Amino acid sequence: MGYRPKYYNCILDKIITEGSKNLFRLIWKETNTKIEKYVDQPSELILERMKEIVSGKRDKLYLTHGMRDIDVSYLGDNKWQLFDEYDIFEFEMAV
Repeated sequence: MGYRPKYYNCILDKIITEGSKNLFRLIWKETNTKIEKYVDQPSELILERMKEIVSGKRDKLYLTHGMRDIDVSYLGDNKWQLFDEYDIFEFEMAV
């Protein structure tokens, strides 16, 4: 299809449940724009799985949004990458 994913360098503002939706709230460093990526799993489960990746119990976190897969990979040194089949969001945790 010839589509090249867009790459976003972000900071993870928070992972939250808002009403009936669960989302990653990212801030794109280049424009300071907030980006929300909706997922089907609850935020508590996502954070627990991320801790398991850091501790070495899990290799990768697979999430879903409707029928689409979202992969969250740990790059080390507080860096993460969220790939939603369309675009890549590399982020670090806000401390």
